Amino acid sequence: MAERQRRSPTSYAASRIAIVYALGAALWVVLTDGVLQLLPFEARTASRVATFKGVGFAIFTACLLYAVLRRRSVIADAELADLDRIGEAHSALAESETRLSLIIGAAAEAIAICDENGVVRTWNQEAQRTFGRSEEDAIGEELASLIV
Repeated sequence: MAERQRRSPTSYAASRIAIVYALGAALWVVLTDGVLQLLPFEARTASRVATFKGVGFAIFTACLLYAVLRRRSVIADAELADLDRIGEAHSALAESETRLSLIIGAAAEAIAICDENGVVRTWNQEAQRTFGRSEEDAIGEELASLIV
């Protein structure tokens, strides 16, 4: 059985906007036409009223589009602010990693940093001198096999 694809929030919002617009437009046409049929107009006056009806629909559409675009703009601004914060955090992390690398490289003691499995991820120059293994040989190897 095929899995139902999940719709994105943007797709959902677009569908909702289209439905609201279609309902609003249909109501406008039906209601204004119904009102115009009830009123006794001569042909020339009916033509002018129809023109004003069309202008009213254009104004309704413009207001609806303005509201939708304004809302989307607010959401986009919030998303951009989030991206700015992520970028700032990324820059701070890179700066911190650079500082840590400089500290490890300048240390007078042997430093070997391992992951949770005991595999070497960082190996400084003093560790090279102490254990007689180059950084290229040590990185990716288990620490226990390097110092025994």
